[in-house]
Amino acid sequence: MMGNPCISCGSSDTFTIFDARRSLKSSVSAPVFSPTAHDFGIISPLRRCRACGVIFAPAAAEEGARGLYADSKDPLYVSQAPERCVTYRRVLFLLRRYLAQGAQMLDIGCSYGLLLKLARQEGMKVNGVELSRDAVKHCSDTEGLDVFCGEVEEAGFKAGYFDCVTALEVLEHLREPQRFIGTVREILKPGGILCLATPDTASLSAKMMGRRWWSYRQMHVCYFSKASITAFLSRNGFSIIAILPYRKTFRISYIVGCLLRRQQKDMRAAGTPLSGLLSFFDLPLTMSFGDMLVIARRD
Repeated sequence: MMGNPCISCGSSDTFTIFDARRSLKSSVSAPVFSPTAHDFGIISPLRRCRACGVIFAPAAAEEGARGLYADSKDPLYVSQAPERCVTYRRVLFLLRRYLAQGAQMLDIGCSYGLLLKLARQEGMKVNGVELSRDAVKHCSDTEGLDVFCGEVEEAGFKAGYFDCVTALEVLEHLREPQRFIGTVREILKPGGILCLATPDTASLSAKMMGRRWWSYRQMHVCYFSKASITAFLSRNGFSIIAILPYRKTFRISYIVGCLLRRQQKDMRAAGTPLSGLLSFFDLPLTMSFGDMLVIARRD
């Protein structure tokens, strides 16, 4: 269909797999664009490309999204720092074998800087890129991190500057993934490492849940499978090193709160029917939610 070309490969051979569940314009606000938003299963129309397999949302679905990202604040994300740091330490452990001591690392979509802090503690030289003004202010004022507020294409990094670029749970937000990956390749040194985490549309959870899959969200516009991410990176000058399940650590109470689409602080408030149960199960849980961790090398 000529009006909806694939945002990954440009093919016009695309078709609708899910119609919209409800109007986005009537419900979108800055909290929907925060990392801990609970709006899974509330989606715009989604289309699949027959040529490359990428699933994407029409352009109108994220109209005005940049301003909403910039305005977003997420104190719940910061409150989960201990569990999120467990996740990020696993990522750094996997990357360590490919990076020399003192490697120059860029984290795109760095949020409140948790991964950057851990990488700095391991001796890396770190930079970040983030759209949320609140998160950037926290990184600068509280953590002393060098974080650019905006998109990576605007940051003006020198070509071949970084040994490693991470973009965890970023790719699914991008209207122009081709432009993004071109910039990433430019600022990486030859042989540099790219680490992505993104939902896997071929995962068991995606197949079982259909349109109710928790990764189908208003703020997500681009979805890959292992096969389509491999093809995407290959045609943009990267060689796959590994594709692994992206295992994340959260507290059980937070996961239950997400599933019930309620704020964790409300779920645990004194006097609520579930408060005692959630306190009892306020333990860390590590599992894969259908995301993949992709490690690739710049050719």
